[in-house]
Amino acid sequence: MTQKGTILSIVFLALCIVAVAISIAGCLGDEEPFEPLPTPPDGAISFSANIQPIFDDNCIICHAGAGAPQGLDLQAQFSFDNLVDVESNEVTPDLRVNPGNSDPCEGGSYLVEKISGCPLGSGIPRVGERMPLGGPFLSEDEIMLIMEWIDLGAPNN
Repeated sequence: MTQKGTILSIVFLALCIVAVAISIAGCLGDEEPFEPLPTPPDGAISFSANIQPIFDDNCIICHAGAGAPQGLDLQAQFSFDNLVDVESNEVTPDLRVNPGNSDPCEGGSYLVEKISGCPLGSGIPRVGERMPLGGPFLSEDEIMLIMEWIDLGAPNN
């Protein structure tokens, strides 16, 4: 494994550990339930301007048209409707994108698990391969942007 690959693996493992710690902390005691982040001002994160270009640059080479894997066509005219509040074909009943919950673990957003390769710190998705298949994988900034968009309620803006 290259030094860059090792560093990326360590970063993703750290992100997964943090996500698990936050999930566990949210289950302890009588604390109030987790509240999603407030809606950002208009234009803060735009699905069409910030998220879709990530899919265009990295995903639609495979995830386009009638033969898209798992029926997940990520072309601009289909991606939002194929992701948000849609049950995963691979890990049911998890949603591909669960608005307000980017956690890559059970009950969160399966998309994050697939692009980070990180369910519960294992470094690989529960089913199939990390995406984009064979890499190069999304940058930490791209993954964090997608997670922030999801945590903000995955608006179609």
